[in-house]
Amino acid sequence: MKKYADMVRGTTTTEGTGTLTLGETPDGFIGFADVLANSDPCSILIVDNPNAPAQWELCESVFSSGTLTRGRILASSTGSRVDFDPGTKIVQLVATSDDYRTVAENLDSNLVLGGSGGAYTVTLSRTPAAPYEGMMFLAEANHDSPSGGCTLTVNGTVDALKSAAGAVLINRDIVQGQPYIFRFDGANWRVVTAIPARMTFSAFSDNYAVLASNRGDLLISAAAGKTVTLLPPATAGNGWFCEIYSRHEGTVLSAAAGNLAVNGVNVGSNYTMSAGEGGPIISNGSNYYITTNKEPSTIANAGRLTLTSGVAVTESDVTSATAVYFTPCNGNEQSIYDGSKWVRRSFSELTLTLNNPNHAANTNYDVFIYWDATAGTLKIGTGPAWSSDTSRGTGAATTEVELLDGSLVNAVSITLRNGGTTTVVAAGLAKLVGTIRTIGTAGQTEDSITKRFVSNVYNAMPRSMKVVEATSGWAYATAAYRYMNNSSANRIDFVSAVPGRQVTAEAKGAVLGSGATLRTVVFSIGLDRGDGSDATFAGGEQASSAGTRYPFAVYRGFPGEGRHFLAAVEYGGGADNQTWFGLSTYGVSGEVLN
Repeated sequence: MKKYADMVRGTTTTEGTGTLTLGETPDGFIGFADVLANSDPCSILIVDNPNAPAQWELCESVFSSGTLTRGRILASSTGSRVDFDPGTKIVQLVATSDDYRTVAENLDSNLVLGGSGGAYTVTLSRTPAAPYEGMMFLAEANHDSPSGGCTLTVNGTVDALKSAAGAVLINRDIVQGQPYIFRFDGANWRVVTAIPARMTFSAFSDNYAVLASNRGDLLISAAAGKTVTLLPPATAGNGWFCEIYSRHEGTVLSAAAGNLAVNGVNVGSNYTMSAGEGGPIISNGSNYYITTNKEPSTIANAGRLTLTSGVAVTESDVTSATAVYFTPCNGNEQSIYDGSKWVRRSFSELTLTLNNPNHAANTNYDVFIYWDATAGTLKIGTGPAWSSDTSRGTGAATTEVELLDGSLVNAVSITLRNGGTTTVVAAGLAKLVGTIRTIGTAGQTEDSITKRFVSNVYNAMPRSMKVVEATSGWAYATAAYRYMNNSSANRIDFVSAVPGRQVTAEAKGAVLGSGATLRTVVFSIGLDRGDGSDATFAGGEQASSAGTRYPFAVYRGFPGEGRHFLAAVEYGGGADNQTWFGLSTYGVSGEVLN
């Protein structure tokens, strides 16, 4: 079964179409070897440039001792196996659209098999690329099975159909008019069991231990936060089944004596159900498989920080904001660690109020989400100020974070602030969702084309940046770098909650020399400085009186977490006079993943 985890990324310099040899793990990410064992299958995305990929491939893979064998191609830049050029590529562990399967409530009900003889057919509302282990559906047989073996075609894919024990079907193993549960074991479909003529309904409002006699029953957990403990799968036996639904948030389905797979994804021994979630569950004697009406997620990470209420991704500049909103995006559930397990919680938009003195000017603050057990709701707050523009600090009274099951949480006990309210949260119980930076006025922040001061850990989106110089012209001939027109305003400013995110920028200038002699001039990009060049490429020009020249530069890099800026810088020819132009046209633009 495929393995999944958040924040798993590596690099490779492997060329061609073969097996990838993994290199260094980028800062802030988890290495493949930290979450995968040898022979573990997975899905990977390989890109030569995450921001402007020319070569990319999405494929299935198998991990082994620092290598990834490339398997079935799911998509690519060429439509086939990519022959990668030399250079460093990024390799990311991903969950693909093939891997995600949402099963809607009452999906595929009232199904009747088609076909004749030993060939059965059925069409499901679900459309996965291929059947996956643990996939189930219920359908009524349209005819008796013959002896000699059967097949089952599901959405056009033909596989063998066998008994619950894996044996070849014989005459009347399947009986016309009888409903059956069918389950895919990874290689074949199995007729798990016939549905009894009557299903017993049981609702309970306390913790419940499932009994062998509950076989075939419909079980309803009618109170929030209760635990439903399943029989050991060996005791239940191969083919034991029932249906379980949670009427309220937080029902824990516990298979303490065996693993539990939800919609084809192994979630361990416990699974926390959301309100209204449920479906059929079946034992194969070693494990339990449940097909629910919700997309499975051991750790939910929905939501985005934004400065406009109800707008997950703002399209207009927001300046001097005194409130930050955590609004639903890609769902409305967040998983919060309770000290022993992750618990999924649903939320509506949450508001963070900034003020002075709790949020000092020109300072980074992390935003955490946590569960307020007294109020029975999720809340957000900011941690202590960063110790510097690029460091959270470590130890007590800091906003130090650490990875827990792939999510960043507070490493130490932390005091969170929202407006004038403070809350102390124990280590590990608050999850980092983003970072903000205040502007020159305390208690205010900004998300604009020149200042991207709101950074999201999850559901990050490309955010454009740009600044141009309005002055029509000015003279500068000194052979040294300085800010464009000697103005520190000619820079794009941003904050990043996590390292490992590439930032891109382009700068373009215009310059005219005063004499016939060619003088070398440069227009470039400085990272966190206005007196030097940090561009990936800076094309110098030969300035003279013969005509205006247009030097340009490109930056592609990983500045790291915290606050950074990219400045437009100019370098004169060292002699004669050079006139530089702004004209509200020339400057620096870029893109950051926030």
